[in-house]
Amino acid sequence: KKQHAAAVIHWEQVAEMRSLEPNGLINLARAQIQAHQPAAAVKTIAQLQNTTWPSRFESKVRDSLRELRRLKLAPGPA
Repeated sequence: KKQHAAAVIHWEQVAEMRSLEPNGLINLARAQIQAHQPAAAVKTIAQLQNTTWPSRFESKVRDSLRELRRLKLAPGPA
């Protein structure tokens, strides 16, 4: 669990420093889902979805949003 919390902090910093590309937000949302922070993940996914990205990122963002929604809806470990 500490790993997931550390990953969230790391990806928050990456998303802030590299705000012109979506990878930071994509990985932040993934880390938030793994850290059982669904409200934060929803907010990050919304930010990812509502940002206008350069065209070269369109397919990556679209595919990542699909994956993140699937992860968010998947049942976690028991």
